[in-house]
Amino acid sequence: MTVPGPARIACLLSFALAASTAPQAAFAQETSAWAVACDKGADGGRGECAAVGAVSSRSDRSRVIRVEVRRPAGGQPAIMVTVPVRTFLPPGATLRIDGAKLIQTAYQICDEKGCYAGLPADAATIDTLKKGQTLSVEFYNAARKKIELRFPLKGFTDAFAKAG
Repeated sequence: MTVPGPARIACLLSFALAASTAPQAAFAQETSAWAVACDKGADGGRGECAAVGAVSSRSDRSRVIRVEVRRPAGGQPAIMVTVPVRTFLPPGATLRIDGAKLIQTAYQICDEKGCYAGLPADAATIDTLKKGQTLSVEFYNAARKKIELRFPLKGFTDAFAKAG
C-alpha cells in the first residue's frame, strides 16, 4: 500500500497516545491482549479511542512495541506503530498478518519515547486484522539486526468496535 506523504503526516498527527522507551538487548517478550485506550477530550471527558496491542519485555515490563488502530470521528481508520528509540530508520516497519505482508511503512518522526510510523488503513486492511490470528511487526535495531515481534490478534475485533 502506497500512501502519499501528507496523508501519512495527518495520520501521525492524529495520534496522541505515547509509548515508552525499550531496551535494544535480547529479551523474552510478553504480549498484552488488545485493549481500548482513550485520550481525554477537550471537555475532560472521553476523547478519541484506539484499539491497542503491545509487546513488553518480560524482564522489566518496559514496552518494546505498540500498535494502535484508530477510527477518528468522521475519518478513515489509521494504524500507528511505535518502536523503540535507537531503531535503524531506513528500512521502516513491516506489518504481517499470519506471515503474509500487509503493510510496509516509513517512520515519520522519533522522540524520546520511540519512533512512529502511521498510515491510513482501508476497509480491506481492517478486515484482514479482524480475520487474522497473529500480527508481526518487523523493524531493525541500531545494529541493523532485524527484530520481529509477534502477538495474537485475538480480541482485536472487539477492541476496535469499542474504540470506534
